Amino acid sequence: MAQGKVIRVKCGNCQTELFRYFKDQRGALIKLYLHEVRQDNVGITDKPIDFRPKCPSCNSELGIITLVHGKPALKVNRGVINMRT
Repeated sequence: MAQGKVIRVKCGNCQTELFRYFKDQRGALIKLYLHEVRQDNVGITDKPIDFRPKCPSCNSELGIITLVHGKPALKVNRGVINMRT
């Protein structure tokens, strides 16, 4: 079983909780694999590739959904989100 922790991902502008995400390595949050999202408050898990999700509260763009290593992932715009354990 993978070791890691579930983190809360919040909007950097309005502090709205966007996701709960299983992160298995240390470091900055650069991409979110959609299959590792535990709770989705934005609705990105069923969106197509090249979709650009936005914060439901302040409407700021979070990133773009692309394929990373053959898996769909959200490539996060720098400075738009905060993460907390």
